[in-house]
Amino acid sequence: RLEQALGHFPDPVVPVVAPPVYRVQTPFLEPIFSEEHVLVAATRLLEMLQKQLAEGDAGVRVLSLLLFRVDSGVQSLKLGLAVPSRDPAHIARLIALRLSRLNDGLSADFGFEAAAVHVLVAEPLAGRQVALAMDGDRPSEDGLTSLVDRLQQRLGAGSVYQLHDCESFVPERTEVPGPVNFKASGPGSLYPEKIVNRPSGVRPLLL
Repeated sequence: RLEQALGHFPDPVVPVVAPPVYRVQTPFLEPIFSEEHVLVAATRLLEMLQKQLAEGDAGVRVLSLLLFRVDSGVQSLKLGLAVPSRDPAHIARLIALRLSRLNDGLSADFGFEAAAVHVLVAEPLAGRQVALAMDGDRPSEDGLTSLVDRLQQRLGAGSVYQLHDCESFVPERTEVPGPVNFKASGPGSLYPEKIVNRPSGVRPLLL
């Protein structure tokens, strides 16, 4: 305890209320083998998961699709999203892109007897109104985030990046590449707060 009081040893913070756990699982009456059947099962699981997320006003940032084989093996697919989402159709499209990118395909062997979806990282996502326009011609605000998600699943993790502000005296180094982050950031300066000394006052002289 003395080392914790002096700051030499970390003092873990235990939350009073345990964070919610979002996961769904379903068995199959008969083993499935094809990617199409896996995608149908994943879509149904995502629809079940959507209800849990909506009750907690949460969205998925990272999830894992687990496929349980008949021979007790497990194949997992990890998926990351640019922004929190609980849209089953959008996440199912990302799973389809990820399945198509598997080098060796699905290792079904004797088939999959069950499937599960576990949310590894969840973030707050309050309900919002999609649109007020009656003609339906207004573009969706989620178009860019959806595009980034599709590119990441098609090209691989780290293939899409964003330039972030960085304090530097050199103008060419005021931006550095990093992961895509659509969270609104507050106003800030690209340069250090103090570059030169405060200028002295100037008083006009009459000649």
